[in-house]
Amino acid sequence: PEPSVEVAEILQELKLDRKHVHEIYGRFLQLRRKGSGFASRRQEVKNSICLSLVKTQKEWVHKILKYLLELGGHHDMVTWDGFIFCFLQFCRLSKLELAQFMFYAIGMEMKNWSIHFITSTQLEEFYAGYHNCPVLSFNTGYIDFGRLPLAKYRIFEFVELTYRFGELINPALHLQRELQRMLPSMDFWKDFQNVKAMNRKIGIDHFRRAKVLSMEEAVAISKGRQVRMAREDRFTIGKIIDVPQLPAKQETRPGFLPLPFGPPKAKRLPKVHEPELPAWMQEHLKQNVDPTSGRELGSSAEASMVPDVPPPLPENWQAVHDPAQPKRLYYWNRETNEVSWTPPPVPRLSVEQAQDVIRATMGDNRKHAKPDGFMHGLVSKPTSRDAAQRLAQEERTQELTFVLKSHESFKTRPSHAGGLLSTSIASIR
Repeated sequence: PEPSVEVAEILQELKLDRKHVHEIYGRFLQLRRKGSGFASRRQEVKNSICLSLVKTQKEWVHKILKYLLELGGHHDMVTWDGFIFCFLQFCRLSKLELAQFMFYAIGMEMKNWSIHFITSTQLEEFYAGYHNCPVLSFNTGYIDFGRLPLAKYRIFEFVELTYRFGELINPALHLQRELQRMLPSMDFWKDFQNVKAMNRKIGIDHFRRAKVLSMEEAVAISKGRQVRMAREDRFTIGKIIDVPQLPAKQETRPGFLPLPFGPPKAKRLPKVHEPELPAWMQEHLKQNVDPTSGRELGSSAEASMVPDVPPPLPENWQAVHDPAQPKRLYYWNRETNEVSWTPPPVPRLSVEQAQDVIRATMGDNRKHAKPDGFMHGLVSKPTSRDAAQRLAQEERTQELTFVLKSHESFKTRPSHAGGLLSTSIASIR
């Protein structure tokens, strides 16, 4: 069947094509066949039959589905236009808007017709059925409603509470996911991008196709009845033609809700008048010295710094102490008067120059160097004694070695030799 103007507008916003609408209508016909004995007209289904759209956890969401249809104005039967409008509006809600829907659902069960606020006692009564729920994401047993920070919750305060306790909104999220799976499919809603997503405040008639009108709007619509009839005739599925708008009430900016857990307001700190410092302290701060040691504050790092060691420098370069920092060195060229904080690079020496430097540093010892070899002229071992001392030490070492070997040879003589020697001594006696 051809949809109404309100349904056609939402189909255009969601960019649902004819194929998607036929899939949703097929679901509607399946529900009508299940409850054909209760339907009075062809394009109606009973509210309780709509629970067949939910495949899992039905017993925990049937109450929420009932209040969704009642908010759409369907207390017993739901028509085709109401079916598609109410459920598509619900499927496109964000989490923040779902929290507002739960606020209205709790108010309806508690028969709180003012819908300005709900109390913590009403919250406890509504979620009493979820106290021992086997589904952990629905279980509210750990929430002590009597110790909540507020006794009364307005709509934006309840939204913040659902972000703190996710179990308060998880049943509605599960119902939305099940309806999205059937109307038309989960693939469509995964690719769906709501460009108008914002923290908008939804009204209690958000799911009602025929909105509650004021007297001014009713008069304007009665005057533009022909324009409305022309709009209904020109709407088609899959292709919607722009038509003149009603000259009714001028559009006003929609209401907004503050984001949950938004940035807190900055606290205004009281102004503190600091007392005036005494004269002696002001003078001490100007001098900036330690009162005990007399050392200038901030100079401890300079005092504990290791002094610089002058490295080997090229010719005509000299290391000079900095007057401001005596432990630091800078480098000055006596000829060119050039200065630098970094030591200048030392030019590379030739082989002969390197040999001279090594000989001057380590001494001259060519004993172990091969003639005309690569190491000829270089020091093979550092020496700390002169040649005469080394010669005397070698002679002393040879003497000690000879004595040691003599003792070892005497100890290794055969034992019978000792017996013959003792016999000869006894015969002499």
